[in-house]
Amino acid sequence: MSTTPSRPILVIYHGDCPDGFGAAYAAWLALGDQADYLSCKHGDPAPDVSGRQVYILDFSFAPAVLEQMRTQADSITLLDHHKTAQDQLSCLSCGPKFSLLFDLQKSGARLAWEHFHPGQAVPYLIARIEDRDLWNWKFDDSRELLAVLDTRGFDFQAWHALRLQADDPAARQALIEQGSALRRQYEGLVASVAKGAFELTLLGHQTLAVNAVSEFTSELGNILALRTGSFAVVFKIDSPEFVKVSLRSLRSFDVSPIALRFGGGGHPQASAFRLPMSRFADFLAGTLA
Repeated sequence: MSTTPSRPILVIYHGDCPDGFGAAYAAWLALGDQADYLSCKHGDPAPDVSGRQVYILDFSFAPAVLEQMRTQADSITLLDHHKTAQDQLSCLSCGPKFSLLFDLQKSGARLAWEHFHPGQAVPYLIARIEDRDLWNWKFDDSRELLAVLDTRGFDFQAWHALRLQADDPAARQALIEQGSALRRQYEGLVASVAKGAFELTLLGHQTLAVNAVSEFTSELGNILALRTGSFAVVFKIDSPEFVKVSLRSLRSFDVSPIALRFGGGGHPQASAFRLPMSRFADFLAGTLA
């Protein structure tokens, strides 16, 4: 969404990510039309924030970029849970109009909910989004409900309707039944795509890689990481200029340093970066440096 100076608040959130959009949804419920909502991916330029109250959710910019933004904005509040961002931004000093709030044990959606709706119980659906994003899988119905959510696209009204259904036990059961059928179909597709994985060398590490859309990334990455015993790569053409490279690993292997080498970031077991198309051939050949 393009931004306009007429709205005093700007909400920047992690794009192409259910957790990031869940964080934006929490903000939207509180702020509504007072704010513009802008999705961002790593590598995107920072928007003009002059004179605006800015929230950055489940996302971050480089320290130098944030320092520049704080000189322009009326205020900045950043809520994030990515380890790489916390490490990179530890050099910045906070103040009355510049807040950095990190909690690596919570998802971006939960952090935003707790910030914009203090004292209110976290919605059933937000808890399931967190369950997948942190790869905890402690709820029996997370996969079913999220299978339905993933068909809704990134639309606030659609998410709100689904969130209300999930909060109601009777309506929730119908969603779970719908999600169960979707999940079986999804798992079949993931297994089929996984057959196309090939061996790849990345910064000296031998691994498996596969080309797939974002909706398959985490499940595919987990399946392939179990095969390699360390980590796996799932990539896709993100635009004519970039390839998105996602890394997923077992608990024993930290992929975040690899993502950092290429300007990305994330978690120890789930990180990503964007690669210029001019370097794609080197990536496939295993000669990327």
